[in-house]
Amino acid sequence: MYSPQGVWINLKGREKDGIVEPGKEYDALRTKIIQRLRQVTDPVTGEDAYSIVGRREDMEGLGIWGDHVEDIFAFERAHYFAAASYKSYQVIIDIPEPMMNLYLDNRDVVPWGDAIQAGLIRELTAVHWGLPTSSAGFASNRATFILSGMGVVEGKRAARVNLVDVAPTISHILGIHPPDDAEGRIVWQALGP
Repeated sequence: MYSPQGVWINLKGREKDGIVEPGKEYDALRTKIIQRLRQVTDPVTGEDAYSIVGRREDMEGLGIWGDHVEDIFAFERAHYFAAASYKSYQVIIDIPEPMMNLYLDNRDVVPWGDAIQAGLIRELTAVHWGLPTSSAGFASNRATFILSGMGVVEGKRAARVNLVDVAPTISHILGIHPPDDAEGRIVWQALGP
């Protein structure tokens, strides 16, 4: 199953109808997929389509970790994106015929104009590609996290805040236990004594 940043393996014991055995079979399949993703290049420029491809356990340095993340991450370079059918909440989304024809052509990279014409994307779109800090001159994946109120240090700027840090930080401010599956940290730099 493809997600915006990577691939989930249909793993036995984790997924409802898992078919891939944990251990050697899982590792071998991940290696094969990673090797194939690293071969995807732009047919015109020869540039790699992905800036980083790797296993979930290799992504912690990028602020990505935990049991709720993809098995393989593949961050597209700016102006590249991957699209596929996906299964979410037990609903399968079918790929329309014009889109399917692009896949049947066995093209790894589809020019932007062809992607628009096939309906993969719209001319005005909200495609969020690549690394969390990616930018393409006209857009970026960066966001701002602003806190204000009692218990927050005025004018203080925290180093790096990841999206997963929001729930634990807000929970702390509200004096409640963070969600059990929260994976982030409390942004202590922004909070007063």
